[in-house]
Amino acid sequence: LPPSLSIELPTDMPPTIAATPVKINGISPISYEIPPTIQHVTETTAVLFFQLKNPSGGSVLISPVEDAANQQRVPFGLDTRHLITVTDLIPATTYEASVGLGTDETDLQEPTFAGGSWDTIRLTTASDQFPLRVGVIGDSGFGDTSTPALAASMAARDLDFAIHTGDAVYRVYENDSAAEAFAQKWYLPLSSLLHEMPIYPVVGNHDVEPATRNDQGLPFYYEAFPPFDGSDSDSQRRWSSFGRSGVQFIFLDTQAFYGEADNEAQSAWLAERLADTEYSYSIVVFHIPPFSSDIVHSGDGVPVQRWVSLFEQFNVPLVLSGHAHDYERLEQNGITYIVSGGGSQSLYAQGFRAPQSKIFVSQTHFTLLEIYADHVDITAISKDGDLLDQTTISTP
Repeated sequence: LPPSLSIELPTDMPPTIAATPVKINGISPISYEIPPTIQHVTETTAVLFFQLKNPSGGSVLISPVEDAANQQRVPFGLDTRHLITVTDLIPATTYEASVGLGTDETDLQEPTFAGGSWDTIRLTTASDQFPLRVGVIGDSGFGDTSTPALAASMAARDLDFAIHTGDAVYRVYENDSAAEAFAQKWYLPLSSLLHEMPIYPVVGNHDVEPATRNDQGLPFYYEAFPPFDGSDSDSQRRWSSFGRSGVQFIFLDTQAFYGEADNEAQSAWLAERLADTEYSYSIVVFHIPPFSSDIVHSGDGVPVQRWVSLFEQFNVPLVLSGHAHDYERLEQNGITYIVSGGGSQSLYAQGFRAPQSKIFVSQTHFTLLEIYADHVDITAISKDGDLLDQTTISTP
C-alpha cells in the first residue's frame, strides 16, 4: 500500500486526575464506527483506540477496579479517530475504562455501537511473571455462532492477550459496508475478548479484498488496526513487533508474497528483528502457513517458505498461522508450526498429508499458549471444550 494511504491520528491532550470521579450520564447521538478496544498494554501504559461516525471531543475515564475513586481522565480533541495512550498505570492491575463525549464533565454521553451499548472495557496491565497466557484464534470472520462461543471460552481462561491469525472478515459484499462487516463479523462476535484484552491480528487475504476498500483504496483493516506506541512497525502496521516478559512477538503480512508491495523491506525488517539480542526468543505470526495439509490451501505457502531459513538461522521455536480452516501441528528442523484457522464453522478436510505434519484435526477450535522462559505449552481446544492436541516445546 502506498504511503499516501497512511492514516494520521490526532494528538490528544494530557491526562488529568479527577478530584471526584466523573460519570457518564446519558446516550450520545453520535455512534461508534469502531468501538473502543485495547490495542496494547505494558506494565504502566495502555493504548486504546476508537473511531466515531462524526467528530467529537470528550474524555476517556479509567480507574482501577478496586479503587474506582482513583480515576484518571484523558481528554481528547474534536475528531473522529482517537488513539489514546494512558500512562502512569500500576503493573498487574485491572482497570475499567469508558468513553464519554462532550466537554462538560457533568454531562458526558456514551456513544452507541451497532444499535446498542459497548459499555465499559476492562484491561489488565502487564507483569513480568510467567506463564504468559495467550489465546490464538483465526479465520473467524464469517459471523457465525461458533465464534462468540470460542471467544467466551478464551476470555474465561485468564489470558494476557489474544492473537488472531488473519481473515478477520469474509464475504464483505454481504454487508452494507466494510465497517458494517467488521461490526458483525469481528467486533460483536469477539466482544467478550475485546472487552478485556488486546487482540493482535495479522492481515489475511480476505481482509484486503476489493470490497473491503474505502474511496481512497485503503482496506478497512488498516483503519481498524493502526500502529501504536510500544510496537515496532511499518507506517500501516502491515508488520509489527513488541516484547513481553523477554519474548518477542513478530507479526507479518504474507500478502506481500501475493501482489502487495514491499516484501523485500519486510523481509529485511524481519531479519533485523530476529537478530535483536534483547529477547530470549521470538514467536512469529502470519496468515498463510509455509506448510499445511488441508485439501484447499496446501500449496499456497510455497512462496512463504522463503522465510523458513531465517526462522532456522535465529532459532525461532514457534510459528503461528491460519488460512487453512483446521488445526495442524507440524515440525521441521526444530521449529513447531501451528496452523490455527478453525475460528468458525467453516472447516477444511485433510488433503495430501505434509511430511512435516504431526497432527491434523478438522474442528472449530482455539489454541492456548502457556509461555515460559524455557518452554511453551501448546493446547488446542474445541468449541465444546474437548482437548484436540497438547504438546510442550523447548525454547532457546
